[in-house]
Amino acid sequence: MKAKINFLNQSRIKFKYLKLFRKIFKLLVEKEQITGEISLDLMLITQRKAQKLAIKFKNINYIPDVLSFPSNLIIAKKNFRLHFLGEIFMTPAKIIKQANEYGHSEEREFSYLFVHSIYHLLGFDHQDEKTNKLMDEKVENILINLGINR
Repeated sequence: MKAKINFLNQSRIKFKYLKLFRKIFKLLVEKEQITGEISLDLMLITQRKAQKLAIKFKNINYIPDVLSFPSNLIIAKKNFRLHFLGEIFMTPAKIIKQANEYGHSEEREFSYLFVHSIYHLLGFDHQDEKTNKLMDEKVENILINLGINR
């Protein structure tokens, strides 16, 4: 199993959690028993770019903290399997502001949103209370395993 994050920072904010995100992604892939090579794209973007994406893809004029776009592209050959989960767009300026508002560390806020977004890429959503609770439990389990607490 190999878990890869393709990273691009288009924001003006220095990002210090990529190493942690790689640990998070690897742990999540192990816990969910995903086999083969798996990857996702992670892009940090400005608030302006986030707003444009929200308008274009959600038809809502707001600045999101994170947007995720599942792909589920699977390339399989004899002894090789690559699963591209999709893209995650994070808005660092918004996330930092939220961390302060919620009284969380920036590490906690970024990590929570990253894990939550990966589960969206894996097909989890907020269809009902039961699914929402399961997703929240999975997210918290990953964070607790890495010592990232509220």
